[in-house]
Amino acid sequence: MSLPELLNFARGNRDNKKQYLLLVEIHSRLAIPFACLIFGLVSVPLGVYSPRTGKSYGFIIGLIIIIVYYVLFSFGKNLGSIGRLDPLISMWMPNLTFLLFGLYLFRKGETESSIAVLEKSAWYYQRIREKLRSWEEGVKSGGGEEVSLLTALNTASRETLALRLGIGSKKASAIIAYRERQGDIKDVEELRNVRGIGEKTFERIKEQFPQ
Repeated sequence: MSLPELLNFARGNRDNKKQYLLLVEIHSRLAIPFACLIFGLVSVPLGVYSPRTGKSYGFIIGLIIIIVYYVLFSFGKNLGSIGRLDPLISMWMPNLTFLLFGLYLFRKGETESSIAVLEKSAWYYQRIREKLRSWEEGVKSGGGEEVSLLTALNTASRETLALRLGIGSKKASAIIAYRERQGDIKDVEELRNVRGIGEKTFERIKEQFPQ
């Protein structure tokens, strides 16, 4: 049935349950094509943002976005079909959610400020990659991880430190300035002497080191 036929049939149908199903079908036919524009809006700032974690990170973020959209769409479709939510709201809710998210990303891009959610996800992604790499190389859990983290503290760039330790760029720069001034960091306790590393930040970093 075409959209006009569906609309006329829905208006003339007195069965509320069937009417909800018809209205959901009508709005889904409009909302799904419109989602292409929404994904384009979201993809532009995401494409500009580069956490330097490789192409696979971008693929995973794209996959997560699609899954979230599908979950919201299915959830709205179920609520709209049984009349718990207006079909107009239920079927356009995913598009509205991602439209607001896209505008938020554009705002962050204009101000050149960091995106906390993406930075944190990039940090977790980097940690998982390193764990997998250590496992593939046959590195034993414990000592190998400590060496890896100490090596990062002494050799990593500001961006890598920020992602690896889950800290801001200013604190990562402070660690780099400390190691350039004092020499290699031999123990995590030395981070207490770094300006800007408070007790909470230190405890969060220390949790990454094996006991």
